[in-house]
Amino acid sequence: MEQLLICMSLSLIAGLLASRAAKAIRLPAVTSYLVAGLLLGPFFLGRLGLSGWGFGFGSLAQVESYGIITQVALGFIAFVIGNEFRLSALESMGRQAVTVGILQAVITTVLVDIALVALHFARPDVISMASAITLGASPCRHPDGGQAVQGQRPPDPPAADGGRH
Repeated sequence: MEQLLICMSLSLIAGLLASRAAKAIRLPAVTSYLVAGLLLGPFFLGRLGLSGWGFGFGSLAQVESYGIITQVALGFIAFVIGNEFRLSALESMGRQAVTVGILQAVITTVLVDIALVALHFARPDVISMASAITLGASPCRHPDGGQAVQGQRPPDPPAADGGRH
């Protein structure tokens, strides 16, 4: 419990200080919150082994154990992002944003298809033509089919023998 309070206090202080620094260089506060989270997370300070002293989160499992706190924090971040949008600015760039979004999706799909087909011609033993086209056209999905809720495993499939052992 003590470790949790130290980590959370450090996270809040880091977020506050980072948002002040971001404001000085005219970046949105949400950017600084994300950077502070990356620095305190298991892939930066956690790698240094300082989590025993309360500096950052030591492992991904430790971060995942605070699931409800993570969800609340993401809710606050989403609120801050929504607060930064202005409807008038969104209306003025609406058509341009939709056009850019559609072009980005189409161009990305075409470029990935070209790269995968080129890989097929260079190394046909690595990827078949059907796989190259399918992979280039399909969206990225989680291995569970995109059905898992964050922090939860999908249910195991029933046993082939009907559950009898």
